Amino acid sequence: MYLQKKILVLPVKGQYEQQCNAAALEKLGVKTLSALDSSFSNNFNNWLYNNLQKTVLYTKSTETIVDKMMGVAGQLTEMYYYGEFAT
Repeated sequence: MYLQKKILVLPVKGQYEQQCNAAALEKLGVKTLSALDSSFSNNFNNWLYNNLQKTVLYTKSTETIVDKMMGVAGQLTEMYYYGEFAT
């Protein structure tokens, strides 16, 4: 999405992570198909010729995001170490 390429998603049935990724991408406006069925050809052609991919603009750099995540991970580690989590 960052590279502004069109995406068509067909998650593998029975694969929970792929189902979750497809659901998240669908919320972002990515075309998601549930099966290779009789409507696939029409769906594919509609996507190929008519569907405009949404542009996503990320406002934070990778370094900023990683720094934030590492800070949160450090806080959680300290909370665990000092027994602030129920085990």
